[in-house]
This record gives sequence, structure tokens and C-alpha cells, in this order.
Amino acid sequence: MRGLLPPQDDSWSRKAVFEVQTADVGPVYMSVERTPFRNAERCVVIVDSCRFLDLWRRDPHLIHADVRGGSPDTWVQGYKYPEAERGFSHGVGNPVPLAEVTCQTHIQRDAIWKRRYLFFRECVGVQESRFDYVAFINGITRTIWLLVHGAECFPVECDASGAEALARAAGYDGPEYQTVETLTSRSA
Repeated sequence: MRGLLPPQDDSWSRKAVFEVQTADVGPVYMSVERTPFRNAERCVVIVDSCRFLDLWRRDPHLIHADVRGGSPDTWVQGYKYPEAERGFSHGVGNPVPLAEVTCQTHIQRDAIWKRRYLFFRECVGVQESRFDYVAFINGITRTIWLLVHGAECFPVECDASGAEALARAAGYDGPEYQTVETLTSRSA
């Protein structure tokens, strides 16, 4: 998996650590931590920055619409942006946690209307369209920091139910993803 370093152990957990290349500040480090639960149901996907941003901008819900519709000029003005700057400055010894996202499919239904008489219309059917989108559980500021600094790709954590769709829609090296269980196993 792109950028994966050997797992790190500390006194209470084990982490899979990733080196993420940026265009202007060099490598930064991110990690996902093994927990006492759900390690086989949490996955890591390396996403292409542009494709990921496109998926995020497709989110049909209004939450964080101002941020996802923004640009690097507006993102750096966010009140939490300096926290991400500080977090990424600690290096490999204290990697930043991965952003947690969901990848879901939205089904949009639009009525098909046929004109009847002069001012009346009749609904004659429904046209259905489907599209995948990404929504954040946690980590928007970390993600926009990576986008501002020109990361071509970066890892995100996603539930196993959406990991395949995310990898297919925005995966950097193709539809590849791995569970946290696999990434943090003792044989890794």
C-alpha cells in the first residue's frame, strides 16, 4: 500500500503509519490506530486528491457545503486550520490520525412531466439517477490541509461497507483497500 511504513507500537496501542508526500512541505505522517473493536470492519483507502474532492463535492446534504465548495484561499482562513498545521509539524514520532469518511450512494428521483392542455401537467414517470459521494465523520481540516499543500494522494479511514465503492471511485492505485486488522497485525 502506497506510503505504508512499518507499524509503530507504543505502550497501549499499535498504529499503521503512512508517509504522505506534499508538494511544498515535503513528507508528512498519518496513522490509524488498532482499537479493541471493529478492526476488521475499518478499512484504509489511498485516495487520489482530485477524485476525492470531486466525490466530496457531490455530497447532496448541506452540512459543510461552504467548506467543500471552497478553495485553498478560503480553506486557510478556517479557524481550525492552524491546528492542522501544528498537528502535521510533529513528524513520524506523532503522526496525525487519518480522516474518517463514509462513501455512500445517493439515489435521486426526478418526476417526468408531460404537458396536458394549456397550463396543466401530468406526471408520467420518474427518472432515477445514482451517484456515489463522500461525507466526513471526522478530519475535514486535516484533509483540506493536505489539499492546500498539494498532496497528490493520501490515506483515509472508511467503514468496510463503503471502502470498495470509495476505492473504485477515488482510489489512487486502483480499487485497493486494506482493513486496520491487516495493517496492524503482528506479521505486518
